Amino acid sequence: MKRTAIPRPVIDDPNALEVATVWSAGGRLLVSLNLSVSVRQPDGELDKLGSWGFLLGDMVHHVANALSQETGYPRDFVLQELKQKIVRELEDPSHTVTGDVSGNRHDTGA
Repeated sequence: MKRTAIPRPVIDDPNALEVATVWSAGGRLLVSLNLSVSVRQPDGELDKLGSWGFLLGDMVHHVANALSQETGYPRDFVLQELKQKIVRELEDPSHTVTGDVSGNRHDTGA
């Protein structure tokens, strides 16, 4: 299994938390999520939906930065293309996403 690099600040932070892992295997994407991520609002309520919206938006910006560096396309162009493709996929999914919420954790030892 080929893995992505773990950023140094994660290694150095004993409180670091893995929130999402995405694999490509068998011709499809497989996702593992840690749903404990949430931001406390000023009224004290936890906002999971807002937290995941922020996380996914931030991830898109990271992808845009990386693709811009790799392809040489301007970052704003890459970000606009990603936005269009994300909206299209959300409005008209190319396939059915399945899965379940499970408390099982399978460590690979890696």
